[in-house]
Amino acid sequence: MPASLRINSIRIALNYATPFHTVIQVNLLRDYIEAFVTMEPLSGPKAMILVFPTIPLPLMGVYIDQVQKELKQVIANYHLHNNTPGFRNSDWYSLRTPDPILKLSNSPKESK
Repeated sequence: MPASLRINSIRIALNYATPFHTVIQVNLLRDYIEAFVTMEPLSGPKAMILVFPTIPLPLMGVYIDQVQKELKQVIANYHLHNNTPGFRNSDWYSLRTPDPILKLSNSPKESK
């Protein structure tokens, strides 16, 4: 994401939609993906962070993982129950966040 930050091509969206049903959210997130594809710059690094602050704690891991699996464009999923260890430090869980997040990115270098 550093390249996206340097050229000011990052967007953040808060998603308060309920109910927390994967099919409903996947359909809603397709709108975000369409916005991501058409946002400037059309080529070059860009990222969109989607935050889901109202997902109940017991559901966040399963829910975000299901949505991420369904939407292939989503590069990374972050939530409190993500047990993926850090790339360089296996004792650091860099994908854990207090609120569930999905990140869209068009650059492989942007995925971490």
